Amino acid sequence: GDLTLTPHYPEEEHLSTLYGDVELNYTNVTLSASYYGDYYTADSDNWTVRIYEDANRLNGLFIQLELLADPNRSDWQYLYAALQDNSLSNPEDYIDTYIKGYISEGQIAGSWYAVLKDGGINYEMAPIMDGSVDIVLNADGTTSFTFDCEDDAGHKIKGTITDAAN
Repeated sequence: GDLTLTPHYPEEEHLSTLYGDVELNYTNVTLSASYYGDYYTADSDNWTVRIYEDANRLNGLFIQLELLADPNRSDWQYLYAALQDNSLSNPEDYIDTYIKGYISEGQIAGSWYAVLKDGGINYEMAPIMDGSVDIVLNADGTTSFTFDCEDDAGHKIKGTITDAAN
């Protein structure tokens, strides 16, 4: 028979390199939150939250969330949905949302799931594109993140992550 190969090209291009769903179940992670004030709009607070499984060696789980929080609250803990309207024209559409993952000047920006190896992304990465992230301050001083999200290829990113107590 004919021994020719037909190249396969995906119908859609995705930034995600995941092969399947991700189940998150982590405790004692390191949390870093940076406040950028009214970076995007005058009526929202911009927070970039980074979660590290191993912050010292920058290995393992890494999640970055870029949040547009209600400035009338004293912190960024809330139930966030994916930003749907990038025009940022109506506060009702962007307050308490996270910015979907994208690439800017060759770097990840917005909200991402990744696995690090010695400070670099170890191929496994996915933009967080849809769903919700519930951030809760627990009575013991820890913060819990409950993810019910999807990447741009339809893989689920679900589960809970809790940081180490201060």
